[in-house]
Amino acid sequence: MLLSRAGADLLHAHYLLPPGLTAVLTKKDVGKPVVVTIHGSDILNTMNLAERVNKYVLLFSDHIITVSDYLREKLLEKYGVPEKKVTTIRNGVDTENLRVPTKKEREKAKQALSASGLVVVLYLGSLTPWKGLKHLLLSLAKIDPEQREKMVLYMVGDGPEKRNLWRYAKQLGISNKVVFAGETHNPLPYLKAADILVMPSLREGLGIALLEAMCVGVPVVATRVGGIPEIVEHGRTGLLVPPGDVQALSEAVSLLVEDEALGRDMGEEGHSHVVKHFSMEQMVGKTLKVYQGVLSSWQGFNS
Repeated sequence: MLLSRAGADLLHAHYLLPPGLTAVLTKKDVGKPVVVTIHGSDILNTMNLAERVNKYVLLFSDHIITVSDYLREKLLEKYGVPEKKVTTIRNGVDTENLRVPTKKEREKAKQALSASGLVVVLYLGSLTPWKGLKHLLLSLAKIDPEQREKMVLYMVGDGPEKRNLWRYAKQLGISNKVVFAGETHNPLPYLKAADILVMPSLREGLGIALLEAMCVGVPVVATRVGGIPEIVEHGRTGLLVPPGDVQALSEAVSLLVEDEALGRDMGEEGHSHVVKHFSMEQMVGKTLKVYQGVLSSWQGFNS
């Protein structure tokens, strides 16, 4: 078997389904402990059948990692998992490569998007109902037309809501200010061009796009839900608004468009915060510590 040939000491699965289920079903055959990382959608968007399978995976996993304290509390409350079995390790980003671009690099990135001279507002993520994207479009429509003329919203990602969102933008009369850029495996060109990143989620495990944007010095506007307040400090590293509050979202974006100095300060603070607390090295170090703990107490499947 591949795992045996690779000499793996443990199995680490990301998401309960299907990777976590595969890992615990394999556990007995390979005689290795299982660690599962929960990212959010695996426990926040589940149906009844998935709930039952989730319980099975959680029961037979040796340790659970959650990417935010919010998810950890949800897990303990919803599934009754023992506290000592769950560790929060927030996502880390590549702080070496995700650096703040120079003014020249940012302008070049804008030129590549045909957005020279415009304030680029960026959404980076899936186009799904719980991401609050209709609220984002409506908030853009509420911005003063003169200010909106200086802006363009890039929605980078794909998902089942794409057609509905396109129609809604047209209905609001702002389709000329919205670009549906599709999915990308390399968000850096968009991040380099961005002046503001917006995450209007109705629920969110952590929000890694926020970390990526903050790391390149982009000020962020996000909703105060899930694990987001664990990475965004309101008024210092970004602006937080209540979920579903279109007016507050519109005002926050408008403020950053109008006050470039505020956005620049928040971008600098955000960059420093991510480098200090959310590096890839920190995430790996904490994960290795979990591995060591699991392996030191592992006595086999039938113990």
